[in-house]
Amino acid sequence: MLRNERSDWSSYSTAGTRVLAVSADDERSLLLRASLHLIEVEVDETPSIDQGCQLLDHTSPGLVVLDAAVPGSAAARERLARKAARCGAPVLALATATDPVACADLTLFPDINPHDILGAVSSLAANLYQQEPQAVQVCPEEQLLLQTHDLHRLVEAQQAERLEFQHRSAQQTARGLLDVLALRDIETFEHSLRVASYARTLSVAVAPELLTDPSTELGFLLHDIGKLGIPDRILLHPGPLTAQHLKRMQEHAVLGAQVASSLLPPDTAGAAVIHHHHEHWDGTGYPDGLKGLEIPLCARIFAVADALDALTSDRPYRRANTWEHALITISNDAGSHFDPTVVAALLQERHAFRALTALP
Repeated sequence: MLRNERSDWSSYSTAGTRVLAVSADDERSLLLRASLHLIEVEVDETPSIDQGCQLLDHTSPGLVVLDAAVPGSAAARERLARKAARCGAPVLALATATDPVACADLTLFPDINPHDILGAVSSLAANLYQQEPQAVQVCPEEQLLLQTHDLHRLVEAQQAERLEFQHRSAQQTARGLLDVLALRDIETFEHSLRVASYARTLSVAVAPELLTDPSTELGFLLHDIGKLGIPDRILLHPGPLTAQHLKRMQEHAVLGAQVASSLLPPDTAGAAVIHHHHEHWDGTGYPDGLKGLEIPLCARIFAVADALDALTSDRPYRRANTWEHALITISNDAGSHFDPTVVAALLQERHAFRALTALP
């Protein structure tokens, strides 16, 4: 067997790397092959260890990936490992938790996860160009070049990189949606920016851990994005709405969750903000009539921030309330419209909120 010391491979590209994949199970083989193609490696695939050994007599892959579910004796696996060693290729063994193999050097997976494969293959392939391999002793039952703690570190780094990329992409798309909203209704656009600032400040006071999820602040910004689906005659109406038009306007919460679903999956805090920011503590809100703690905390926080901005902003049919009057109104609605705990946090942090606005 061969083992390579680890380096920093974050900037390495796997494009063009050749990998020998030994996998017999059709479903696992398909997932393994698809995962390798995602990182632009060239794949030679074989369903048996013996055929893998034959291929290694004529090819020199950069990496051998062995599905531990492939039938074969310990001697056959040892032979594969030695042939791989002669051409300078490390061996990555992927096993399921049900495999009858127990060995300190074997990393067990509950299932083949394409993200794990991407991280491990990327890093192993990069390492081939960073360090000279050296021989080490192997476990008698199985061989695994990549030790458990190394693999976990590599996978975590790859996952962090993917999440950062997804977050940047989501932010860019969110900005595009907000630009469209600004062209449609500048008042709603400006409200979205203000209330996102209020909600962020209130979250710090109530549950700062919510802000560790990037989707939360995207939800704050995009909470009214569903208004893109509301007709102009309703959205831009200069006065109070009729009951029929009000019902149509209330559809923006569900529409918004649908519009943002590609950015914010339903189980994220951001999606909860968009879908539930008009729910009331007493269950009289919409769209689902949730009550009390049934309402996600991020949506309860946002509801108070949303009301604060609505009360302190001019409308075509009324002037803005003063800051103190807005706080009194929200305080009176604690326990009916709003979570009393969130309202208490707003009152306690009133000076921090006051600094965000020029209102009297």
